[in-house]
Amino acid sequence: MDARTFTRRALVGLAVVALVCGCDAGTAVAPSPAPVTAAPAAAASTVTATAAAHWNLVSISDSVFGSGDENHLEAVDAYATGIKRDLGVDVTIHGYWLGGYTSDQVVEKIQGDGALRAQLASADVIVFEVPVGEFRFECPFDNAEWHPLPGTPTEWWTCTARAAARNTANAGRIMDAIVALRSPADALILASNLWEIGYRANLAQGIEPQMHALFTAANAGVEAAAASHGIPVADAWTAFMGPDGTTDPVTTGNLLEDMSHLTAKGALKLASVWRGLGYEKERTVASRPPAPPSPAASPMPDGTPSAAATGSPSASPHAFGPVSMTNGDVTCDGRSVEQPVVAGDSHSWAVKTSCTVTTNDPRVSGTETSAAWNVTAWGKVAYGMLLEGAGIQSGPLRIENAGGTWVGTGSGIYSTDRGDTVAAWFTGTGGYKGLAYFELRTGTRHGSDTGSIQGLVFPGDPPDLAAVPAHVTATPSPAIPTPGAASLPAVPAPTPAAVSYGPVSVVAGTTIYTAGDNGQPVTRADGRTSYPNGTLAGLETPNDPRVAGTFVASPWRTDVWGHTDDVFGSGIQAGLLRIVNAGGSWDCRVSGLSDNRGNTLVSWCTGAGSYAGLGYFELVRSGNPFIDNPVQGEIFPGKPPTP
Repeated sequence: MDARTFTRRALVGLAVVALVCGCDAGTAVAPSPAPVTAAPAAAASTVTATAAAHWNLVSISDSVFGSGDENHLEAVDAYATGIKRDLGVDVTIHGYWLGGYTSDQVVEKIQGDGALRAQLASADVIVFEVPVGEFRFECPFDNAEWHPLPGTPTEWWTCTARAAARNTANAGRIMDAIVALRSPADALILASNLWEIGYRANLAQGIEPQMHALFTAANAGVEAAAASHGIPVADAWTAFMGPDGTTDPVTTGNLLEDMSHLTAKGALKLASVWRGLGYEKERTVASRPPAPPSPAASPMPDGTPSAAATGSPSASPHAFGPVSMTNGDVTCDGRSVEQPVVAGDSHSWAVKTSCTVTTNDPRVSGTETSAAWNVTAWGKVAYGMLLEGAGIQSGPLRIENAGGTWVGTGSGIYSTDRGDTVAAWFTGTGGYKGLAYFELRTGTRHGSDTGSIQGLVFPGDPPDLAAVPAHVTATPSPAIPTPGAASLPAVPAPTPAAVSYGPVSVVAGTTIYTAGDNGQPVTRADGRTSYPNGTLAGLETPNDPRVAGTFVASPWRTDVWGHTDDVFGSGIQAGLLRIVNAGGSWDCRVSGLSDNRGNTLVSWCTGAGSYAGLGYFELVRSGNPFIDNPVQGEIFPGKPPTP
């Protein structure tokens, strides 16, 4: 992995023993959240609501509506609260967070996902945006350094111009598909334009005029398509960028430092824009129950039934030589849960799982099972189920299809306030012999049995984490600061206090790299470029001081395919990392990906000093490690699962 782009995200385990909310396949369902007093009053409404009224709200977003910051205040949650205050209507949210999707993929999702189609057909409120992932992920653009790849400015501009034209066409297709299922005469349908993602970096890299033009063109396409259907458009552009489009939404506190996603303040602001459009429907809200938890599959346009659990990944995976970047959905329907074994304040389960995996690479689509998924959690347990709490999970996994079988292991964490995060490494057998696969699967914080997948198929074997020494062994070079040498910056203001479930601490914060050295590259006979002796250093600033400190990662190994002078390529990375502070240290085994979507790293750490007897899991996903990047993690009693 290039040190410039270094960073460190499944849904199998604890969600199956948690109190499942009865979510629809492919959705995250939540009741109306607690009142949010900071939201402004809405414009006068023409809707008359009964005291027992209930609305179903469907949200479609590529993550900008739904990520929010670590307060978990999402824009759609704030909007539902506003509806409750304005109209006295209870709202159930059916949130489709399509992270990393292009506009083409959203069209495919609406046309092909039976659960989503059923939800749209019965929705009372629909809010959506048209994602612009094609600008960043299909054209030659370095998402970490935030500029066109070296030597490609003309190709980049030509590609993005084509992408903008396709995005405009897809805006019309998305709205056609929504309106075909639910008329604006029967539901409140709101489109949203977008702020300029990456505005600060666009200025710094000298490409702001071009990016400004691209987002302006995309927004114009949304507005034109919406006008043709009589759909109001929430003007998020002006709300976040100002009337002249020159306001930095990070500086105003509306976006996170990743320059894309909303802070709690930004979530409230977007919700206020939606509320400001009023509730134009002239109708009395009928009192009726929420949408059924398991809608029947709705027919495809040609009349063929579509399975509600089927995901809608992009048409084909992006490739760097023999490496295939995958994305998709996973739905876990079959499960067998035994009564927990109680040991002190912890509960442990042995879980059998069966999931349907649908990705854009058929080699890693199929049935994924675990015969012995192990879960240990702390918190409130009743009737053999975790109602509120957090814990760790791990076990063997298999993915089977007609071409062969993938055999591997997965591990991760869960908390009822955040959801599941599990990473897995697989080895191919049968027709997939000689290949390996990394899978990151994330569920929703509402406890749904449906999650998303991001992965990488590559030649060779997964990293042998068990063979990695237990401690950082290399001495940092003079350019790498020694742990403890730098003072820690304050935890960013929007970060809340860590959430505790008994002895488990659910943490959040940031990490930043202060120095890095990949070492000398080695070109392998199989075409990969290896950096076997990298060293990195930086600062961790989570909201639990026990895991805040300076760190060194060494030795660090990166293997990439498709490497050229202008393109770093795509591949895997693994190594050791040590976090040090005044109270002790954490020795971590780390592994993950590096590709043009950014970098994904998961860490399992063992405490020493005053942290002896504790374990720590950490997930970091980001593009540029030399700015603050979000951290999610859990501190728990005991040792991490065996690598």
